[in-house]
Order: sequence, then C-alpha cells, then structure tokens
Amino acid sequence: MSIAVTVAIGLIVIAATTILTLSVIGLVRIPETYVKVHAAAKAVSLCPLLVLVAVLPGGDIGFILRAVIVGALMLLTAPVAAHAIVRLRMRQETEKAEEPEP
Repeated sequence: MSIAVTVAIGLIVIAATTILTLSVIGLVRIPETYVKVHAAAKAVSLCPLLVLVAVLPGGDIGFILRAVIVGALMLLTAPVAAHAIVRLRMRQETEKAEEPEP
C-alpha cells in the first residue's frame, strides 16, 4: 500500500472516531429522548460504514463483497430501528397521558 492510501485510511478512521465521540457526548448531555435517538442513529450508521470503507483497500473480492453487503444492511436497518424506538417512546408517553389520575 502506498503512503497516500495509508494516510487516507488513517483519516477515515479518525473521522469515524470523532463522529462516534461526538455522538456519545450528545447522548450524555442531551436530555430529550428523541434527539438522543437521532444522535445514536447517526453514529450507528456512519461510523461502521467509515470503518468498512477504511478496510476495503486491504481485502480480496470476497471480503469487499461481504463488506458492501454489511454496509447496505446497516444503512437499511439503523434508521428503521431508530424509528421503532421513537415510536415506542411516543406510545408510552401517550398512554401515560391518557391514564386517569387516582
């Protein structure tokens, strides 16, 4: 591998680490559930994809194909999971608001 590819891979990994760190800080500091889910969904989608892109130059065709399939599945499932979590939370809040107080 050339030095340029090695530097590019390093920068991609640093970007993934930075995004993940900022997302964790957002999860800790943000009090609202819906915004927390947004921050977590971005980290779950972007960081592993960046790491997959970083490891692509070193793999054979079978590895690259598996990495692309895993990346596509992550892009499809992370937003759906975030939506399901938010929907459940909204239902819980609605049920709690509709309950009569004793």
